[in-house]
Amino acid sequence: MKRILQLLTLVSLVAIGNVSGQQLPVYSQYFMNPYLYNPSFVGSNDYTELNITHRQQWVGIEDAPVTNAINLQVPTAGRLSFGMSAYSDKSVLLRNSSLLLSMGYELPLERGVDHYIKFGMSIGGGMNRFDMDAIGEVNDPALINVINTNYYMDGQFGLHYRYKNLTLGFALPKLFQSKAVSEDPFNQVKFEQFQEKIFTASYKFEVVPNVLTVEPHMIYRTGSRSHSKLEGVAVATLKDLVWLGGGYRENYGATAFAGVKVKDFLKVGYAYEFARPQQTSFGNGTHELQINMAFGKKKVRDNELRYKRNRPVVKRAPKPNLKKKNEPKKPKENELLTEEHDIVDNIEEAAEGQEEIVAEEPVSETATEEVEANEVEEVAADPQLAAIDELKSELGEDSVQIRYRIDDVKDLKVGNYIIVGAFKEYKYALDYKGKVSAKMPYSGIGYMSDKQFYYVYAFKSGSLENLKKLYKRVLSYPEFKEAWIMITKNKE
Repeated sequence: MKRILQLLTLVSLVAIGNVSGQQLPVYSQYFMNPYLYNPSFVGSNDYTELNITHRQQWVGIEDAPVTNAINLQVPTAGRLSFGMSAYSDKSVLLRNSSLLLSMGYELPLERGVDHYIKFGMSIGGGMNRFDMDAIGEVNDPALINVINTNYYMDGQFGLHYRYKNLTLGFALPKLFQSKAVSEDPFNQVKFEQFQEKIFTASYKFEVVPNVLTVEPHMIYRTGSRSHSKLEGVAVATLKDLVWLGGGYRENYGATAFAGVKVKDFLKVGYAYEFARPQQTSFGNGTHELQINMAFGKKKVRDNELRYKRNRPVVKRAPKPNLKKKNEPKKPKENELLTEEHDIVDNIEEAAEGQEEIVAEEPVSETATEEVEANEVEEVAADPQLAAIDELKSELGEDSVQIRYRIDDVKDLKVGNYIIVGAFKEYKYALDYKGKVSAKMPYSGIGYMSDKQFYYVYAFKSGSLENLKKLYKRVLSYPEFKEAWIMITKNKE
């Protein structure tokens, strides 16, 4: 009976004659590796990474579709990224395989934040082959002639736009025509009519900063190979370590998934697609496994380096030298930076705006007297300011900053902190904090709404005297020579 059904399937494909290649693959956990759908996402995580996907559809049904995919993504220090992907799909008698090489180019739109457009293209080839061993000997010469292995040219194009937590994508997943059944061993190279399109959108909500994020995804497919489908997915991530969620695909059904991050280099995700009612009588749902492995260090983007070289210089009014003579010389601006490209150009830049930028005009004695009078009043109102002024006199005016809390929930609690890094994106702050923790086990991450930066601090102390001792200890490390002290206070 099985042999008869397989022969009927084969004859049906041949009778169609002009049948197109396999249906475009569908994945439930594309958010882990959007490069599966859109080549412009190649290397977007800034790490060299290897991704493996295994998908077993309709478990319990013999000869049900099985899909395997593997891809390697390599970002560079410039704006280019490169990738290679291999794909294999088996459905009943037909086996389809392809190999693609990809290149992506990122065009930055704004410095200091994730704001860019990225383009990507993949070019390669594919192969269609019938599994004749599964049905035994076929004696019809005409049938044998059209079911021989045939090859075709394959390609994809995509782009995506990113602004902070918002990502919008568009892809053409099939640039060239292909036929599963053909008398010619090589399909003639013809462009598709670009009817196959994929639109994606996502936004990451920071529900509890540094703890919980929720990211909804929407994907819309349209084309000639299948009816248009709309799919929605929501992913909740806890401390960038564990995630779970679910989704619904139009005309298909619901999906549930979960995943975990093992250390800093390995992510594993599993998804289960529930079978539709008409399938439950003879089969179960679909299983999907995703594995992501990262290698090496995060790449430094060329556009970030260019921003550093061309950063405009802001002249400030000269300040009196309040440092002690025996104090070691403070490193020059930009002399010591971390290797992470997403840290701000200089840690002092995170406090930019705390000092008033003034025109290079002489200051009248009357204005100076008024400022001094105001300072006396502030000291009288808040005795701690006297201790802060003394700390500034000893450590240097630029080494101590007072910051006022705006958001009682998100902002760092009132206290005294030694800051060693400042980032616009939490994920980069988290990466850097991991490195700081190796030498500073009491380090942490906090957010301040006034400048919208995530700060990595080495120590926190309620005592300014203790903090001063700890600060000198932090400065003894060459990589932390640009550290500074932040004193957070409630805004009155």
